[in-house]
Amino acid sequence: MASDSELFVTWEAPDMPTSIEGIVYKLEVRPAGENDHFAAWTVVGDSVDDEAALVKHLEPHGVYQFRVTAKNGFGWGASSLTSRAVKTRHRGAPKISPEHLKKLHFNVLTMPQRDWKGKALTEISEEDEEAEEDTVGAKDNSVFLNTADDFEKRFKLDSELFRGKFSVVRNATDSKCEVNARCVAKIRPTGPEASAEFEALKTSQHDNVVKMIAAYEKEGALFVFQEKLYENIFERFTFNDTYNEEQIAISMRQLAAALQWLHFRGIVHLDVQPTNVMFVSKRSWVLKLIDFGNAQMLDEPLQKPSDPQVQWAAPEVHQADGVVSAQTDMWGLGIICFTLLSGFHPFSNDDDTDRETIEAVKSQKCDPNLIPVQASQEALSFSTWAIKKNPSRRMRTDEALSHRWLSSDPHMARRREGIRYQSSRLRKTAPRTTARKPSAKYLDTKLNSAFGDRKTIHAI
Repeated sequence: MASDSELFVTWEAPDMPTSIEGIVYKLEVRPAGENDHFAAWTVVGDSVDDEAALVKHLEPHGVYQFRVTAKNGFGWGASSLTSRAVKTRHRGAPKISPEHLKKLHFNVLTMPQRDWKGKALTEISEEDEEAEEDTVGAKDNSVFLNTADDFEKRFKLDSELFRGKFSVVRNATDSKCEVNARCVAKIRPTGPEASAEFEALKTSQHDNVVKMIAAYEKEGALFVFQEKLYENIFERFTFNDTYNEEQIAISMRQLAAALQWLHFRGIVHLDVQPTNVMFVSKRSWVLKLIDFGNAQMLDEPLQKPSDPQVQWAAPEVHQADGVVSAQTDMWGLGIICFTLLSGFHPFSNDDDTDRETIEAVKSQKCDPNLIPVQASQEALSFSTWAIKKNPSRRMRTDEALSHRWLSSDPHMARRREGIRYQSSRLRKTAPRTTARKPSAKYLDTKLNSAFGDRKTIHAI
């Protein structure tokens, strides 16, 4: 498809094993007219995460060629074959209709502007380089609670993502970042619970924990700005028609690593469920644990969550005499893993009430036959061990990370790559077990009126 200044370009994804970093593409273009045989390639975009792109700001009647290079965890590969020559239409020709593209997934890219000027190599002095090095070396990534400055000098609040009982989550923009400026703001009334959540997230910073960017106090509210993540674990695994066991293992390895770090730092999460396990971008397989609203310090008497998600809470949360611990987090990991392998929740059916689900979690034996026969024995062993009802018999984080199923051994990885699962069953299970209702009626009235955005409430 083409207009006077646009071309729609598509290509095939390479056949390669799943990697944590995922795949991104670099798209290059060059003029392909009669006198352009040795024209240089120009990079249009080097972080393309779809196999399609709408390239804008081309010249009318221009003739172009494209090529694509893929990048995974090992680096950039070889460039693709050069595309055939394609031509834009005459000046004033209609733009490509959004109706033709609305069902497609693609990136929108813009040709670099010719009048852009940067420093030439000869203009960079040793002083400039030293100053840049000093700036980098002096960078401090620690986050403190800012009570003096106004967050609006740096951040702009946008549409509302979710409204819980005690907090509002809104999209936000960070003016300090030229790239990846989008973030999210979690807003809740100040108090001991808000302070505990801030300290838990601050203490837990890790490659597999959501990154905290900044925190402010204003008008009786705590604003915690965090990186914006892309999709939760069930959304990722239901996007395509199939997924493989290697992708599940990669996800469980990272979730176990996050929990091991939390427990090492003396923190228990107490809300490990699919909506709190998110991937950083569309193509990346790096996942992060979010929402520390129920987190507590292990060296203090632990309290059960006041309003747990029934399908994902461990038996000891539902039992009157149950005692929560670090092992409570492993239950959430195990249920997520079992559900990904089987497509079904092991203790909750379509017609079950919350009470029936709670009784099943407390007393019903897990049926391993729910997991398809093609699953590896290692996967079956891992998932059933992680959901032992007795916390003392349940898998620990160190046992999870040393389990053969999560091994990085190439032979084991190839075996996992070859075991595939249909996503159709998970597509039915995921909405039923992860749906949350907006809770505006419980929200602090002052916080709601000051920082809520009623027009854009979404349940997640």
